[in-house]
Amino acid sequence: LWHNLGVDFSSKRRYEEAIDAYKKALKVCESQSLPLIELGARRGIVHCSLLIGRSKKSELKKHIYLGMSLAEKMKIQPYIHVFYLLEIMLNHSREEKYYHYLETTILPYLREVGHESLLTIYEKEMFHYYKKSSQYEKAAELAVKYMSTSI
Repeated sequence: LWHNLGVDFSSKRRYEEAIDAYKKALKVCESQSLPLIELGARRGIVHCSLLIGRSKKSELKKHIYLGMSLAEKMKIQPYIHVFYLLEIMLNHSREEKYYHYLETTILPYLREVGHESLLTIYEKEMFHYYKKSSQYEKAAELAVKYMSTSI
């Protein structure tokens, strides 16, 4: 429940509230074995924190490390890619490298394996980047998918 609330807040760009919800989801994971929720919560905390410039770098590195370790242990490739992407965002602060990896590696992989929840999050992020960088044709290609599913 908390994880889903975090996703909802994040999609509405209410990042502070999303971080709080993800942290509550992570707290639930401490008492129960919910590895997929833990992965999603750690991803959400780091992603939202980076978007608003909140949190200490050391705290975010810890979430990335723990998330990557869990994803590798469980062999959950989508999250291995996602935590690598977050590491790029945290350590390099280079938008070009981040969006290039997202566009050329993560999105094609998520489409191939059909991981719809992560795909939706990152396609919407890519859409906003395309708009911001005046790549309107690419933005329109992504928008068509969401326009046709909501009608």
